[in-house]
Amino acid sequence: MVVTGFRDGYGITAPTALAYDAWNERLGNRKLDLPLLGLRQEISCRHRRDGD
Repeated sequence: MVVTGFRDGYGITAPTALAYDAWNERLGNRKLDLPLLGLRQEISCRHRRDGD
């Protein structure tokens, strides 16, 4: 159902159009790698500032 919602509701036809931004606040907002998602990681300014 979620996949259909992304396709029909948001016009996202493939998961390659998606990205994620995840971080760990306990480690100074370091980026959190989630390679098994199969999505590209969006690097925010929060991570650039911390040197990642």
